[in-house]
Amino acid sequence: MNDSPAVMQDFVFGALESDANTLAAERQRWSGVRHHYAIDPLDPQPGQPVTLTVTVGRDVVVDRVTAYVTSDGSQPAGARGLASNGFIVDLQRVETRFQFIYWDYAELWQGRIPGQPEGTHVRYVIEGWRDNASLWSNELRIDGTSEVKTTYGYTVDRFQPPAWAHEAVVYQVLVDRFAPAPDRCGERGLCLQFRPGPDAAHDL
Repeated sequence: MNDSPAVMQDFVFGALESDANTLAAERQRWSGVRHHYAIDPLDPQPGQPVTLTVTVGRDVVVDRVTAYVTSDGSQPAGARGLASNGFIVDLQRVETRFQFIYWDYAELWQGRIPGQPEGTHVRYVIEGWRDNASLWSNELRIDGTSEVKTTYGYTVDRFQPPAWAHEAVVYQVLVDRFAPAPDRCGERGLCLQFRPGPDAAHDL
């Protein structure tokens, strides 16, 4: 719930339900080894190289960051810079950035996956490692938990958004909010009058 009693209380799902949780979620987001699905370009065309960006938090120390990549749709595998399925892409440290909400520094590492033919499904996992220790990039779920190792991927194609999408306003209707329940309209023709408020309904 909202931390301030002067603001209307409302619930926001997930880790952003309060200022304290938001701060904790951001600190966790910038800790460890994270990829955040950061690729450039976001929609690779055939033959176009793809740059991966990875953040490394100050809570971990790594000397190398390696992506293990496959281009045949199979699960990539490997460890400590050696691929047992697929090939490797070594990432380089390119920047140390201060994150104000995290109130600490984070390293940015980048590497490039070579361009692939049309129809290729690229999959990859990312490892940060040094000496005898290694950490795998993973992403946080909405409840704050995470996988041990996240498998990322993208498909190389020539598909483009339709022209109308560039000016469209897209929204989502939460159908579950209108599920049948006692004293509520759930079938066509049952609601013949408009009822204002949260239970508003009309004849469909």
